[in-house]
Amino acid sequence: MPTETELKLSIHSGDESRFSKLGIFKDYARGRAKRRHLVGIYFDTPDLELRRRRMVLRVRKEGGHWIQAVKGSGTQQGGLHQREEYEHPLEGKIPRPDYNQLLKHDHLDVFNDNSIRERLAPRFHTDIWRTTWDLHLPNGSVIEAALDRGEIKTESHSVPVQELELELKRGMPETLYEIAQQVADSVDVRLENTSKAERGYDLISRPKPEPVRSSDIRILKSMTVEDTYALILWNSLEHMRANEDTVLMSSDMEGVHQMRVGLRRFRTCQRLFRTWISDCVSAPLPAELRTLSRYIGPARDWDVFVNSHLVPLFEDHETLVGARDLLECAISRRDAVSSELRSFVRSREYNRILLDLASWVACKKWREAMEPALFEGFQLQAKKVARNILSRGHKRILKRGRGIATLSETDLHRLRIEIKRQRYTVEFLNSLFPGKQVRAYRKQLRMLQDQLGALNDIVTAKRLLDEIGMGADIPAVAYLLGWFSCLRAEKLGSIGPCWKTFKRKAIY
Repeated sequence: MPTETELKLSIHSGDESRFSKLGIFKDYARGRAKRRHLVGIYFDTPDLELRRRRMVLRVRKEGGHWIQAVKGSGTQQGGLHQREEYEHPLEGKIPRPDYNQLLKHDHLDVFNDNSIRERLAPRFHTDIWRTTWDLHLPNGSVIEAALDRGEIKTESHSVPVQELELELKRGMPETLYEIAQQVADSVDVRLENTSKAERGYDLISRPKPEPVRSSDIRILKSMTVEDTYALILWNSLEHMRANEDTVLMSSDMEGVHQMRVGLRRFRTCQRLFRTWISDCVSAPLPAELRTLSRYIGPARDWDVFVNSHLVPLFEDHETLVGARDLLECAISRRDAVSSELRSFVRSREYNRILLDLASWVACKKWREAMEPALFEGFQLQAKKVARNILSRGHKRILKRGRGIATLSETDLHRLRIEIKRQRYTVEFLNSLFPGKQVRAYRKQLRMLQDQLGALNDIVTAKRLLDEIGMGADIPAVAYLLGWFSCLRAEKLGSIGPCWKTFKRKAIY
């Protein structure tokens, strides 16, 4: 099957009319915009067998004729969808799949199964008005820009569709991001991860947004350092984006935590490869990443303060003078910063930052200012440099942790950051090393990080307590500070043995 490559952007309802006035469309569109009414019917079994096999069977009406399409499994990164697609016209006026055509292709052998064919029936449909422009760019690329407005429907539910699809007809996929960035200069857009088929299936199952953890990274032994760098960045970026719906539509703050982890992994990757990617090459990424941290960090900090410190502590001491006021004030502040984060994730600024980050990776923009000598090293096989990368991180931890029993809060914080970075590095590169050794080393890193993380949570909690502004003369505040002191002493006592164990543990 031929491969379809497209970049999807969801848009705000008030922005559709502005597209025809954009310079990119005026300058590069060949001919007038075309407008069509598309009605699509999606088929599957009652138990959604095709979805389980990552296939889509659609029959769509175009200009009075029905066209059958089968889409196979593909990839999705940063809004860019690449998948196999096969389509052909149907005879007659009845929207019914023609299995004889499908059976001509070996890769569609699922339709050989009569038990599946007999159970295939319409599950949802789309009703879309599509406006298209054929863009012919100076670099020779040809892109079809399709503005879709309509809805996806089941028998009982529907969801609106307002999106721009940029489909590559000829040229390099990076061009799609260049066009998207020009569109984003004038129109509020958001990278869209899900296809219409996926949204239709979601209407059937009605899943609730749930926090998404990072997915495993599989580095092939043939991959270069540059390939590995790009792969890790994609993984981290998708980790952030996968938690957007949970942040926006759920009260589960684990989604905020996972979005923060994704951001930290992205930043760790930037730092990890700074031997090749200098600050002058990566600018302005640091500023954009700091902007993300400025909203995501406080939301997570206040949630930990409320749910890990105040709520458990005051459940058994709710009669303490000031306890209720302190808890209510902290909850109010947590809700406020969470609301600020949701507003930011919906904002044009956030979505432009995510598009810029995706464009940085997709277009390999680090090459624009990279010195030839560094670029040559960037093309080495990743497995040849992986052990040195881990070794450098291990040495930094040992250096930071000298005299751990006498380190200040600031130094312990820096040590924790080095350990966390090393744990992320292990997770990035672990497919290049024996699994048993990876698990043993990562376990030691996690134990140290957990101990130091508890200490850092106490420091953060004290800072947030100061922001609330309730004095230590209030019994609830005095009790909380005393509990912090006891907890800190306990954690400091357990760090020493944990540190000794880590120092004896050789890096794999």
